Parts: sequence; C-alpha cells; structure tokens
Amino acid sequence: MVDLVMLPIKSQQKKVKSVSVLRAGDLDALVRVLCNLLEVGSFNLEQFKKIYEHITHREITFDTAEDYFYSATKWRLILKERNGYHVSRPEFGILCRYLEEGKESEIKNLLFNLLMNREPAFSAFINFLKNKPTLNELKEKFNNPHTLTTLLEWATWLGKISQSTIEQKYYPTPTARQKSLSLEQFWRLFKAAYDRLRKTELVGVRSAYVKVPDLQDLCCFLKELTCDEFDKQLRLLLITPPYSQKIELSGAPVAYITQEMKKKQKRRHVQPSKFNDKVFEFNNKKYYFVAIKEKGEKYRDEIAKI
Repeated sequence: MVDLVMLPIKSQQKKVKSVSVLRAGDLDALVRVLCNLLEVGSFNLEQFKKIYEHITHREITFDTAEDYFYSATKWRLILKERNGYHVSRPEFGILCRYLEEGKESEIKNLLFNLLMNREPAFSAFINFLKNKPTLNELKEKFNNPHTLTTLLEWATWLGKISQSTIEQKYYPTPTARQKSLSLEQFWRLFKAAYDRLRKTELVGVRSAYVKVPDLQDLCCFLKELTCDEFDKQLRLLLITPPYSQKIELSGAPVAYITQEMKKKQKRRHVQPSKFNDKVFEFNNKKYYFVAIKEKGEKYRDEIAKI
C-alpha cells in the first residue's frame, strides 16, 4: 500500500509551526486511535483514517485525517520509519495504560503538559487567558477562526478554560488553592458581587434577590475560586453568625431553572467544566436565589480590600 503522507504536509509545517494549529480538535478520539494503532506496527495515512473512522463511528475526509495525523507527528506521538509510521511506544504507552485504567485526569494532565511544550500556539493561548480576554480579543489575537475553534476545543476538554457569562470573559480554570479566603474575606467578596448583580435594566431600581449561579460565576471570576470553594464558603456563611442572619435563600420552579440553563448555554461559546449550573443545595434543600438583608451599604470597592 502506498504511503499517502506527501510533501504538502511538510510545506504546511512551516506555515503553521508557531502561529496556528490544524483542525484536530478531538483529542479524546486521537488518543483512542493511537492506542489502537500502538500494537499494529507500521501504518500510513490511509490506515490511520480507517482506524479513526472505526473508533469514532464517523466518516472523515482525507484532509481531516491528515490534520490529525500531522498533529500527532508534530507532537512526536507518531514517528517516521523507513516503510511507514509507528506510534511512539515509550511515551504513548503511558497514555494507553491510563486509558485502559480509566484514568481520565492523568490522560488530560499528560496531554496538557505535552501541548504546552510542543504546540507553541496552545501555550500562547493558555498564557493569553491570564489576561481574562473577551471573545473578540481572542479572535484578534488568534485571527485564524479554525485555529481559535481548535484551541477552545482543546482547552475545554482538558478542563483548562472557564468562561464568565456575567463578564463575558474567559480565564484559566482555577485549581483548588492550599489556603482559602478567610470567611470575612469571602463575605466581602460575596457582598460586592451581590450588590453588582442587583442592578436591573431600570435606572435606580435594584432587585432584592439575585441568582446563586450568577453569584458563583462572578465570585469565581473575580477571585479565581473553584465552584466547590464557592459552595463550601457559602455554606459556612449560612451556619456562622452573624453572617447567617443576613442571608436569605429562596427556591424557584423547576421549569424556570431549566429555562435559565438553556439561555446560558446559548450565550456560551464553549462549555467549560467549571460551571455546572446546578441549584445550590443546603440542608437537603435546593435554592436558586439569594438576598442579603442588610440595608444602606455599598460594596463596590470591597473587592480591592480582599
């Protein structure tokens, strides 16, 4: 069988080496395909395409197969030999063992480190997220739409990108910190975010209740908290006087919550793992709204003090 990987791939390499990536967004499929090919020995692009279609149960064009194939060779997961190509056994053998053992987090951590070291556009993308860019700023920075789509797909699957629907900005997904905010620090953050979210479309009119998912969204964005950290701190407020006497929770009809979730998903360009849109649970009850019962206080400048 003739090797179908020709010179155009090499010419592409110069063009995309540092400023763009090929359209190979499904990292999960690529891992499963390469693990299937690990024991095959030598193979070519046509065989790679057939295995990809068998594993994913979907047909792809040769252009798409070439994108995935080239990406794997660029990252040195596929190596050239005299009569064909083979999967890099020492390195990829670890990933395949993780796949057999169902260790998804280990697979993602290994691939993340690999992409950071071997894919310049991806490392530039992750570093740019520290600026908390808007979608338009991402488009301006990574002006090839196919490149941006692929980078978003990679970062989303790897769990490395979050999006604030309140701020309409992206940022690196927070990791659990060793030292959490003190309860007083979290209370000031909570009040500041609450006061900001109380604004309505009517000038001078403020809502008494705000949505807990929106509070979570804004607090996590402002101080790079995880969802679990937010929920844990809020539960601590609710059992700790005097904070507990100042907070009032309220539920909402299931139909309303479902409708709100659908609206949020439409507004999102990616669906990061950080936000799950679940209602807040406390004392075996579910809540969707929260109010602070204090009056006459303004907290807009409190965030700077935290």
